[in-house]
Amino acid sequence: RVNAFEMYCNRICANVSKPEWWSDDELKKLSVQVIDRAPNSYLAHAMRAKVLAHPEGEPVWEYGPRSIADLREAGKHFERAAELAELTFSESSSIAKGCNRNASLCRERVKRVDEIIAHFDDLIDACKTATDVTDCLEVIAGVMKRYRLMCEVQQGGCAAIR
Repeated sequence: RVNAFEMYCNRICANVSKPEWWSDDELKKLSVQVIDRAPNSYLAHAMRAKVLAHPEGEPVWEYGPRSIADLREAGKHFERAAELAELTFSESSSIAKGCNRNASLCRERVKRVDEIIAHFDDLIDACKTATDVTDCLEVIAGVMKRYRLMCEVQQGGCAAIR
């Protein structure tokens, strides 16, 4: 099914009817099974990573929200896929480079989400020390302003969480 997954991900197959397992929940389950059955396959790790991270331009199925844990796991699978692709082909192969690039993108998305979470942690801590509701609202306004500026500075930063 890994080869079928890769084929269906190709934009050329966008209008081809898909099998019953072509849904977000089923692909999540299937990608775990594929890793269990082929732990040393770069295609298996790339599939799991794509299902978890849905990198730019992919996937071609409707997917739901992903957690920070999903992104971290996806990064690890992209890294493993790159290692295995380097062993199979070469370090300079486009497959290995693509997997490394996607692993880096996952790490960057995780970093942005962690930064956003840190801002909201600041908000919670500051409100705990506020003396009244007005103080708390001022703290919230300040943190939201910093959050908005951070999103403007980091292109796509807010898109890190869907």
